[in-house]
Amino acid sequence: MGSDEESTGTGAAFRGQWRVDYGDYDPAAVEAALESEWRRDLLLADYENAAEDGRNKETLLIQSFYVSLALFGLLLDVASRLYWNGRLAELAGVAAVGALLFCLLSNWSLRYRRGRNAAWDRRSEIEDYVERVDDALLRSNDAKFKRLTRVENGRYRLDGQRWYETGSIADLVVYTELGIGALWVVVATYAVATLA
Repeated sequence: MGSDEESTGTGAAFRGQWRVDYGDYDPAAVEAALESEWRRDLLLADYENAAEDGRNKETLLIQSFYVSLALFGLLLDVASRLYWNGRLAELAGVAAVGALLFCLLSNWSLRYRRGRNAAWDRRSEIEDYVERVDDALLRSNDAKFKRLTRVENGRYRLDGQRWYETGSIADLVVYTELGIGALWVVVATYAVATLA
């Protein structure tokens, strides 16, 4: 096969010289473009992960709220039956268990609220950074950045935080669970004071 290449002249032209001329090829510019694209992809992935993490923690908080309401209803039913039957010692025990359960549940919700707030804060940081630094990313991925509204001339306007990003649901869940726990402490204190 080597003899065919030598006879046609194609092998002689490339033998030992595998150099291709790309004209104005600048390796530094290509590297910078690839690194910029890599950073953009990383920023978008971080943004999407923060949003997903915030939504997942929000969902868990809402579901814990439903669990706490069901648990409150169950304990309230048991406590009212014990109260009307005059069994105050058992009422104090049920109220103490309720206070402990709601203390643990509100502690869990508080930790998830902090994680949820951190996720939404990270998302807001990325949106603020993108608005200031990288308008090209906004134009190419404007569907990803929901808080940024396109206005005339390709510019973007930053909207205010949505109501669920401000923490109102998370605060409602945590404070309701703390309030229910405090109510059980009051019931337990009342039952113990009545016994004495």
